[in-house]
Amino acid sequence: MKLAKLSLAAIVAAGAMTTFASAAPLEEAIKGVEVSGMVRYRWATNNKSKYGASTPYAASSDYFRWSIPVTFVMPVAENLTAGFGYNFDNKVNGKTDVAKAGEPNSPKFWFKYATPDYSLRVGRFEISSPWTESGYAGTRGQGFLGTLNMVENWTFAAAYFASIAGIDNGVWNIPFALGKGSDDAKAWYAKMNNDTGEDFTNINGSNDLYAFAAIGSVGPVNLQAWYSKMQQVFKSAVFVQADVAYEGFSLKAQANQLKLDDTTKKFVEAGVFSKDKGTFWGTEAGFAMNGFSIGAGFTQNDKKMPIYSLDDDNDGMIKAGWQMYYHTTNAFAARNIFVKAGYAFDQYRVNVGFVDASAYQQADKQGDKVKARETYIDAGYKYSKNFDLSVHYSMFDSRQSDAVGFTNGLSGYYDKDNNEFKFQALYSF
Repeated sequence: MKLAKLSLAAIVAAGAMTTFASAAPLEEAIKGVEVSGMVRYRWATNNKSKYGASTPYAASSDYFRWSIPVTFVMPVAENLTAGFGYNFDNKVNGKTDVAKAGEPNSPKFWFKYATPDYSLRVGRFEISSPWTESGYAGTRGQGFLGTLNMVENWTFAAAYFASIAGIDNGVWNIPFALGKGSDDAKAWYAKMNNDTGEDFTNINGSNDLYAFAAIGSVGPVNLQAWYSKMQQVFKSAVFVQADVAYEGFSLKAQANQLKLDDTTKKFVEAGVFSKDKGTFWGTEAGFAMNGFSIGAGFTQNDKKMPIYSLDDDNDGMIKAGWQMYYHTTNAFAARNIFVKAGYAFDQYRVNVGFVDASAYQQADKQGDKVKARETYIDAGYKYSKNFDLSVHYSMFDSRQSDAVGFTNGLSGYYDKDNNEFKFQALYSF
């Protein structure tokens, strides 16, 4: 086999595999290798610098991003595979034309043993849960994930991860959940120390995560139940969900209760929260027929302790709008009411939506009540099975004076009026 005929992905996989297998012949090394990933280009523009440094978007009116994550899965022995993934991510500030990052890295590597009845995956890889994001630049951890599939229609899982982090956003902790990056958190801790007399210097937490889940169905109803604990961040997080679909109709309901760890109870002692646990719940209903779809939903956050998610781009929680959920995630007594509609035909699709939201700046509905609305439209064209083009336009209306923001300085997001346009070209393989 001539090397020139190999794709770049196959060459990289072959090099990695020959290292694993003590320089096995090239043909043997690449046999059975599965390659997946995407090439994505995004251009986003805002009429105001909505995002702070702690968010996925730079504080710029224009933003350009190339993302090329690639994952290789290679057979090692019967039922045993090895995998690794790397990501090339280039972010350019449209005002300064300076790239924020542009180096390839290896965010994932693992071994997996799997049979029809059970599996065990060990290494560093994405963490998919209701509280975290498993996307290419989402939550990563080093640990293990075990699953059991011996009960019909049910999967049971247990996992442990250390060194929880995200490529985009850094370490997960309570300040980050409130929208703060590491630099913002340090400044906020210093202010908290001065204002309250409490010592917040070492409250970041070890971030070791334990999780258990049962996912399955009973008749037409799909069910999920999750339990998790993160050392020095939260003592427990319990998530439950039920959803059903029938003759085009769909209904989903979910709830999450998170209780702070003894370490992070200092936020209660300092008066930031008025209780050490809080509950989020949401519901969503829809109907689809002949390409048309409509939907509506409602979410409500706790007024005493608002933290329910480690990442506003989480995998599990019901979300409203394109910009709105960045503002209302983990906000006091945040309430979202949303409606949406769409139509898809041939290779085309179009969707519209509206969100009405409110929240308070302090616990127990104290301080200013903040209101906002968002209207959005997006459209897409699926050129082929692997290539897709899409655009979206969102109008965010804060409905209050510039002096009032959603989280009273707790969040790094820009809380005022903002119009956002985004173009995306995506090739997946």
